[in-house]
Amino acid sequence: MTKAARKMTPKKIHQEGLRLYRHGRLKEALEHFQSALRSKETGEFWNDWAAVQHALGASEQAESGFRKAFELDGSFLQAAANLGVLLLEQNRHVEAAPFLLAALNTADEALREAIERVVSNLATSIDASKLVQNE
Repeated sequence: MTKAARKMTPKKIHQEGLRLYRHGRLKEALEHFQSALRSKETGEFWNDWAAVQHALGASEQAESGFRKAFELDGSFLQAAANLGVLLLEQNRHVEAAPFLLAALNTADEALREAIERVVSNLATSIDASKLVQNE
């Protein structure tokens, strides 16, 4: 991180990390999120750090970051959604369910609709697997 970046507030450092993330500069974004977290731990900062970890293929770190984000701020439902999706990717459906259901309470309509689709697809796949098992 640059000398100028070290003088920025945690919020500004985080915003720069988001910009870097959007431009695919993941390692630099991760450095910024880590710097922001050293100054101030928030659910949003942990969530975004975990999202970069996930994008880099570090699933264990991503999971712990999403969990930390949701523990710090149980009303930050983006972290619940992200954790739920990560757990689904790992076929940990039972663990994912409470996080996805919590995320349905979001005021963010686009996020809610995305989670509804995920839950619907999950329900369909579970029903299909029961049919296969019963044959």
